[in-house]
Amino acid sequence: MAEKITPGRKRIFTVVMIVLPFLLLALLEVGLRVAGFGSDYPLVTKEKRFGQDKLVVNSAVTSRYFNLPPSIIPEAADEAMDFKKKEKSLRIICLGGSTTAGFPYEINANFPFQLQYRLREAISEHYVEVINLGISAVNSYTILDLMPEILALEPDALVLYTGHNEFYGAYGSLSSQKIGDNRTLILNYLKLRRYRTVQLLQKLMGLFSSGSGESADAPLMQVMSAGKTLPYDDEKLQATLENYQANLTDIVKLAKSANVPIILSTLVSNLADQAPFVSDYNHLDEAAKNRSNAKLLEGQSQLSAAVYDDAIAAFDEVLAMAPNAANAHYYRAQAMLERRDSSGIYEGFARARDLDMLRFRAPGAINPIIEAVAKAQDQPFVDMEKIFRRASVGGVPGERFFVEHLHPNFAGYRLMAQTFFEVLKKIQIINPPEKIGWKDNLINEESINGILAEFQNLDGGVTQLDLEFGKMRTFFLTRRWPFANQPSDSSLYITNAPAIVKDLAYRHLQGKVFWDEAHYELAQWLLEDGQPEAAIHQYNTVHRAFHENYVPAMRIGDIFGRQEQWGKARLWYERGLKRNPDNPFLNAKVAQIYVALNRFEQAAEALQKSLSGSNDGLMQLNEGQQKLAFYFLGLSYANLKNLDAAEAAINNALRIDANYQPAIGLANSIRAYRKNNQ
Repeated sequence: MAEKITPGRKRIFTVVMIVLPFLLLALLEVGLRVAGFGSDYPLVTKEKRFGQDKLVVNSAVTSRYFNLPPSIIPEAADEAMDFKKKEKSLRIICLGGSTTAGFPYEINANFPFQLQYRLREAISEHYVEVINLGISAVNSYTILDLMPEILALEPDALVLYTGHNEFYGAYGSLSSQKIGDNRTLILNYLKLRRYRTVQLLQKLMGLFSSGSGESADAPLMQVMSAGKTLPYDDEKLQATLENYQANLTDIVKLAKSANVPIILSTLVSNLADQAPFVSDYNHLDEAAKNRSNAKLLEGQSQLSAAVYDDAIAAFDEVLAMAPNAANAHYYRAQAMLERRDSSGIYEGFARARDLDMLRFRAPGAINPIIEAVAKAQDQPFVDMEKIFRRASVGGVPGERFFVEHLHPNFAGYRLMAQTFFEVLKKIQIINPPEKIGWKDNLINEESINGILAEFQNLDGGVTQLDLEFGKMRTFFLTRRWPFANQPSDSSLYITNAPAIVKDLAYRHLQGKVFWDEAHYELAQWLLEDGQPEAAIHQYNTVHRAFHENYVPAMRIGDIFGRQEQWGKARLWYERGLKRNPDNPFLNAKVAQIYVALNRFEQAAEALQKSLSGSNDGLMQLNEGQQKLAFYFLGLSYANLKNLDAAEAAINNALRIDANYQPAIGLANSIRAYRKNNQ
């Protein structure tokens, strides 16, 4: 007969059965960490950049948010900032998706860099860092999840431009990366993703899921959306906007709790020159679809023929059959714009955008949400949509400011930068005498006029090569889904840029040359072509983007040195030394300038630094460079009448090369001088 289980044993058994799975999970978690599986994917890591400690944005932080093949996962730009903030510094962090990141450009043509350039030009007494945390295909869920780490970076202000990716961005309501529609579930899941056990489970699921087989060369837009559409009247659209409002509110509250002002901006997109991707004719039967399609083609034909009244009449007939047909609204608005109607044009284009069932552009309903959150949380607010409308023909943003459906061109990014610059001035971000929050007239008419007059006056050093990167990237993007499928062979790409610029842009997009290397190659070509000023412009572009990098400053100094413009050469060498005071190469070069200017004491000091090498031991002069440095050191000491030190330096040069004629000649001169002055 089986032994009867007592109530006490039963309770123990129940507790063990409950605790055991958690214990096993804990052991698995520890084991995975010990084995080095997975990562916490921190937002920043500590690195040495040109001999200085820096906090660098971890480009792999996006692996927290995407269960995709590594080649498809978008990366964060590895922006660097001072490991320890300077006493007089201004650190602004820009948050958002691919528009904030600056697509289709990079490094210097985006609005955060252009904003930084304007701030540095205007505020000489403070060191300005504008950190670009824009990441393609992320939305308010990602930003909210990153906020504690963002605030730990001690920003003086945040600039937030986000909302276009709420449908197809990571964990968006239509995204291939979604895990559900419940906001609480998504936010908790993002916290769980830091655990290695969850990362292992997700990896295993990815191996067997149909979603893991995306083509490595498929556009990110296609991978993230999986072609899903959403009618305007679907309840999921409203639910998505409600979750966005809740996320945005929590983002702002976290910033407020850290006493960090956060600037909220309305969103803009191309309305005038981007037809809707997918129009809604779903409720029509086949015959009605054929009739509406025929009438749409008729209207388009009339529009092309500039018979605007007939075109509008034809589109009205389409809309009578299919009121939510986005393309009919779009072409009707185009006809009204061409006819120069005085009202209703913007509303027609906006209606077309809102009814587009492929939801890459945020609907117009999102902008009132942004303004409402700014007002409720008493934070600075800028109506970017209003600024773009004021700058656009007919008040409808189009190709003057956009490269395709969504992303600004360089003029658009400069307009954004100038607007945010004006806002930062208004809220007096440095030592403000009073807290400035939401104001309905923060950017008034006078400010708008000033923005429109100034936004193209500064370019931050952006060159034709930088613009070619963006132009070529846009060409390849817009010849694939969801745009019209067209051949995308590089031979079909047409540009007015010189062949060398086109070639460098293409090699860069293929990953064969880095951004800065492309500028260096172009600069060298320009030098060989007899265009030193143009070469300096290329080097200066890299210098503006990476102040810690001594190479561009040194190469500009070299150009002026070859031209015997000693003052300008010295200025550029000293600019490099300001960031890298122990750099042996810069010290050697500036010393030669000091010798040419008969400043022998400064020359000797610089040469001693040069021969000592860098503090970290990573940069040392080679033997040929040492030989030259010892010679100039001897020459400097000789002119300072310190003959013993001069001979010691010359002997060091001759130990490297016993036949080095300049050193031999200088040694003979010193011996003759000693003999004549005994």
